[in-house]
Amino acid sequence: MEPAAAIVSRSEVDMPTLLPIARQLLGYSLASAADAVPIPLAKQVHQLACLAAFKSKQAAPNVKTAIPQAGLLHIGILVAATDIDLVEILDLTRGMEAITTETQQRGVSAAIITGSLAQ
Repeated sequence: MEPAAAIVSRSEVDMPTLLPIARQLLGYSLASAADAVPIPLAKQVHQLACLAAFKSKQAAPNVKTAIPQAGLLHIGILVAATDIDLVEILDLTRGMEAITTETQQRGVSAAIITGSLAQ
């Protein structure tokens, strides 16, 4: 069996609350640079760009400038793999939270692994 994975959870910034309060506090829109890009950003990339703008008004709306803020967003992944592969996957994701269980299929286990985008 080839290991399989699916995103089952992801954190979300409450943008309707954050944006107006941050504008009041900082005097500029956190979303202005992210909203101005020619190709619309995916939701989490947009949120990362806004978090980067919280740190610096001049932050470019891209993943590279948002790396320091990646720890603020989290994701959960459901993984199905052979017992041997799952041991390796869990080793690679050491430091992230995980729960594991056996499945109905012999020799196949499942895990839910969660962590920040920085991890």
